[in-house]
Amino acid sequence: MEAEKEETLPFIFDPAAGNPFPEDPTLRELEVRQLTLRSVIVGSGFGLLIGAANIYLGLKIGWGMGAGLFASFCGFGVLKAMQKQLPARWGGGYFGPKENVSCQSAANGACSNYGLYVAA
Repeated sequence: MEAEKEETLPFIFDPAAGNPFPEDPTLRELEVRQLTLRSVIVGSGFGLLIGAANIYLGLKIGWGMGAGLFASFCGFGVLKAMQKQLPARWGGGYFGPKENVSCQSAANGACSNYGLYVAA
């Protein structure tokens, strides 16, 4: 009887057992591209901006900040605005969470080597 009860449950979220949140089927249909030119350009731009700020902060006060959180929020804002304002051939089109991760990763990569200039 317990086996029947477990089969009728829709999904059991248990990350320790390897069952993460299920993927949304509507997003799977909409978000076909994860790594796009627009996410790399926007993420690299934010990474360079934060890297330059980190060189200044590192020389002045001795520490810097990571690019990931800043690029995640600001990149979302920029790319969501691009989705709504631009046509698809000029960088518009659907923007989703997986593409936001690409933007954040590009920013982290562009900002990762600022410590070499501060440690001199």
